[in-house]
Amino acid sequence: MVRRLTSSWNALKHGAFSRHSVLPGECAADFEKLRRAVTVEFKPAGPLEEDVVDSVVRLIWRKQNMGTYRRAKSAKALISAIRSRYHSYEQCAAGSFVTPTASERAEENALREDLGTAAELADMEAVTTDYLLDELAVLDRLDASIDRCLKRLLMVRGVKSMSIKSP
Repeated sequence: MVRRLTSSWNALKHGAFSRHSVLPGECAADFEKLRRAVTVEFKPAGPLEEDVVDSVVRLIWRKQNMGTYRRAKSAKALISAIRSRYHSYEQCAAGSFVTPTASERAEENALREDLGTAAELADMEAVTTDYLLDELAVLDRLDASIDRCLKRLLMVRGVKSMSIKSP
């Protein structure tokens, strides 16, 4: 049985998104299948190698599921179009928002029902290509720092191995 994974928006808005590789509407079983296949291919030994393999899996998954971001963008546009037609979503002079009418809520709820998991994606600030690019940039910087530390460690080990062999 293939189960679709759904996440709560509340959990995601507090930074948990970075830990979630599978977004609403994506198949958790397919992600696990990919994770197992890549793990078997690389046979990681130890936490460092496991981290590298996990990064590879998440990047392959994002690459294979870029459609999720297109669905989120489209859903956001549709919901925004409905909201823009009604004055209740416009900011009042006092700085607060007017409560939407029952018909406005009903129209948006009907659209959300039609969109399914895409509506959940539309509510997630973290499901944008800008967010993805920012996250990848941070991960790239972290990986570069890890790479520098590993190079330093290898150099130190190399120097130690030469000094042990010297009389």
